[in-house]
Amino acid sequence: MKAFAVSLVTLWLAAVCQQALPDRLSILGARPDFLLVAVSCLSLLIPAPGSIVIGFFGGLMHSAMIGANLAQYVLSRMLAGFSASRIGELEIEIGSLLAAATTLAITLGAQLIMMFLAPPRSLGGYIGDTIQTAIYNAVIAIPLYAVLSPLLKPKRT
Repeated sequence: MKAFAVSLVTLWLAAVCQQALPDRLSILGARPDFLLVAVSCLSLLIPAPGSIVIGFFGGLMHSAMIGANLAQYVLSRMLAGFSASRIGELEIEIGSLLAAATTLAITLGAQLIMMFLAPPRSLGGYIGDTIQTAIYNAVIAIPLYAVLSPLLKPKRT
């Protein structure tokens, strides 16, 4: 129940940030994707079935906000959530830096899926924007994972 509540609040806050802040926080044309960062960080801490649901709702919120095709966002975010959860299930200690690296890879993977589902007009510009966004998302993932980790990690006895 705690994981559900934390996930719901995190996705809601990410959706609010995604609606209000990306243009204001743009650096050299790079815009953050708060919902994808939330999906990645939550999925590192939640088992695969839950992370797929988180990815579904993250994609649903994102596509609803911009009025885009639902399938491309939902599918890419579900696969991103599943991939992050598989990394989270490894027998290694995940810290903020690994969360950042995972978010970078998840962003690149999700945007690659989006590229095939909704081909962009300019491939070079799309790839450049994707790399910039992935780096930006990785930076944002560090504090988000640091906040979520104590809330969702099981306590060791």
